[in-house]
Amino acid sequence: MTRATWSYLVLASGIFYFLEWYETGQTGNAFSLGVNVTVLLLAAALSSLVSGKEREGIQKTKEKVLGDLQAARDRARAIYEMTSTFSTTLNYHHVLDTMLDISMGLGGATQEGARSVGIVLLYQQEGEVSCLGVEAARNLSGRDKHCKLTGTTGVIEQALSSAEPVIVERVRSDPELRQFSALHKCRSVICIPLRAGFEIYGVVILGSPRAGAYTPEHMEFLTAFCNQTVVALQNAQLYHSLREEKEKIIDAEGEARKKLARDLHDGPTQSVAAIAMRLNYTRLLLEREPERVKEELEKIEALARRTTKEIRTMLFTLRPVILETQGLVVALEQYLKQLEEEAGLAVHLEAPELGDRLNTEIEGVIFSIIEEAVNNAKKYAGARNIWVRLGFENNLFVATVEDDGRGFDVAEVLDSYDQRGSLGLINMRERAELVEGTWTIESAIGQGTKVTLIVPLPEEEI
Repeated sequence: MTRATWSYLVLASGIFYFLEWYETGQTGNAFSLGVNVTVLLLAAALSSLVSGKEREGIQKTKEKVLGDLQAARDRARAIYEMTSTFSTTLNYHHVLDTMLDISMGLGGATQEGARSVGIVLLYQQEGEVSCLGVEAARNLSGRDKHCKLTGTTGVIEQALSSAEPVIVERVRSDPELRQFSALHKCRSVICIPLRAGFEIYGVVILGSPRAGAYTPEHMEFLTAFCNQTVVALQNAQLYHSLREEKEKIIDAEGEARKKLARDLHDGPTQSVAAIAMRLNYTRLLLEREPERVKEELEKIEALARRTTKEIRTMLFTLRPVILETQGLVVALEQYLKQLEEEAGLAVHLEAPELGDRLNTEIEGVIFSIIEEAVNNAKKYAGARNIWVRLGFENNLFVATVEDDGRGFDVAEVLDSYDQRGSLGLINMRERAELVEGTWTIESAIGQGTKVTLIVPLPEEEI
């Protein structure tokens, strides 16, 4: 029987005894009245004492329930803030910042001069090595922000390999986390992997100055929260990549316009100016030496025909219609034939029948890269011969453009390339990346130049 039950029985007995005494008509006896009132008061006091202890227990239960409700409200608010932010922004830095702010609010506040710490570590490429670098942080020193981790030992390795969050109380004993001085004052740290499916992007490190700040409920919620963050991060990175690709296309178009302007200035414009000068000269000859007019007109005609070929070649390279109707090989044959007639070069094409293994978009990119490489050989190499070779190797398409010109120091040219007016080499590399290909250039002074393009075949053609 509980204390509350006993208190109620005592109080009820006192009241019953008092009522019985009152009904017997003994109210005139002062002593009897005093005894009965005393019994009633003692019963009430005892009942009050026992129920007070019970109320203390009830108060503690109430406080616990209110704490649970507050935690549930905090989690609901975090979910609302998360969905509001993730649905309105495509800036992945904003996504990471919001995730840190919300997550840190769930793991304990400042205590004894220490502050909660939040770190987002994402995989970054350092040359040929992949490492974890700080992408976003809260309450981290400048030195800590430059830390690079391998993620192959300690708590981070455990979280990444198990794909589950890990809680640690002794940060200084962890071989990687101890590199962050800001975590040394944290008495509770949780490491949560950032993953989507089988792909892992990095980890989130949250540190609290309060021991036991992260409970199993925190682990479950933060895991779901970070998984949603990865989805938002993927969307933001995709948008960022699309913007970069758009900027590359705009730059490529701008460079194409500059190239067209240069070619027009150096070729047809000069030729048209020469025609105008010769016509003026012919007009003077007509008055002074009529017998020489015929010879001069023949020169003007030859110059006009050459200019016409130059313009046609330029128009052809912009977007050859024959490329879409008859394919890459025929388009190259026609382009190289026009080039031989215009520049007097010996151009050799070695190409098998390509069939339908390359789609029109890929053929367009390949043609533009080959055209750029051939044009560079014509302008700068001083070559007598140019070889264009096409072929297939396993599941790859391979194209090479080679000349016997003067060659150049590739490293020296690439080091100073940002200071040059033309970006032809960069354009070729970026165009190759558009079709998931690779582009390389080999050259040495006095040994000619070789450009190689490798493009993977579309999966349906493999």
